[in-house]
Amino acid sequence: MLNSFKTIALKILPLGALLLTIGCVHTPPERISERRFDFQRDAFGFSNETVWTYDENGNPSTQRESSKIQGEHYSRRCFVVSRGAVQFWKFARFEPAAEKLSDRALAERIRELARIDVWKAPFPKEKRIVFPGYSSLRSISSAHPKVFQANMGLGWPVYCRVANMPMIFPPTRSGQADLFQQIVTDLNFGYPTIAWLVDFPKLKINHAVTIYALEKNEKNKATFLVYDPNDHLTPKRLSFDHAKRTFSFQKTFYYKGGELDLRPLYRSPFQ
Repeated sequence: MLNSFKTIALKILPLGALLLTIGCVHTPPERISERRFDFQRDAFGFSNETVWTYDENGNPSTQRESSKIQGEHYSRRCFVVSRGAVQFWKFARFEPAAEKLSDRALAERIRELARIDVWKAPFPKEKRIVFPGYSSLRSISSAHPKVFQANMGLGWPVYCRVANMPMIFPPTRSGQADLFQQIVTDLNFGYPTIAWLVDFPKLKINHAVTIYALEKNEKNKATFLVYDPNDHLTPKRLSFDHAKRTFSFQKTFYYKGGELDLRPLYRSPFQ
């Protein structure tokens, strides 16, 4: 049995290393986006819920809430929500003066949009999928949360992504510094970055967010504004220490805060 595990590992590690190399390739945007990601417009009107409850220090409790045990919640969708927000920003158009869709028609359009590869360039206005009766993703998803939750995509497939494999390879400090510059470059062109926050092998956090603005970039530290799928009401902050070349995420109800590794998501089929 041990020899079998060794054989599998020897086959998997080269593939993971290859994916890591491919995934690090970054192509800057070719043109400036027409409109920047706006937290009040482009975030969903509901949150991805957590399965566990947490204490005041962000540590998971040993008990789940009864409603969560019974499945009465929308959870394990942080990748889906982060990806979906950028898909709507890139490929959707809202026409508030037009007649609203039925729930069935709305579900069909949501599924149509969710099938578009998020790494594609934003569509021009005339090719965008139209969502009538509302002015923004936040307003329409606030009015029809169940329709969106049922049609944006399942949560479990993200655990099976081949692009997850490089997680076992710790990023280098120089690699994190390069990623910082890539995110800044994209933001200068007006493009958000979907990011994977992870502290493998500790696994105190394993979460996807959308970085949409550079709040400040000082000599010692830079700070980004982040759309966190777990909190649709308040932007979060992710920082980068220039000297240590390390990212840190603020304290939240589900995370005590601190240093972590950052990996870009959905820039290509390999991410």
